[in-house]
Amino acid sequence: MTTTSRICTRCQTQIADDEQCPTCLAEFATRRDPREMTTAERLAEFDSWFLADLPEISNSRVAARVAELVGHPVHPLDVGTREGRRDLRHEIVSR
Repeated sequence: MTTTSRICTRCQTQIADDEQCPTCLAEFATRRDPREMTTAERLAEFDSWFLADLPEISNSRVAARVAELVGHPVHPLDVGTREGRRDLRHEIVSR
């Protein structure tokens, strides 16, 4: 059985089609405290998780990080729609 690979849309790491990106997972594990980040840094990270139609790590991890970036709990479905992401992005700018 041959495993095909693809390029992560977020960090350009080559990964197997059926795997989460190990580079993005490692970055997630060592993420910065949003209170120590500028608004521009929080926005850049927020946007980076949504470069593809599907996140390169699990939706629950992305939702957890988005909650940290906006400063309150978010439901995974909130990050699953363009409208939800637009509203959450606006909250980062407004903070």
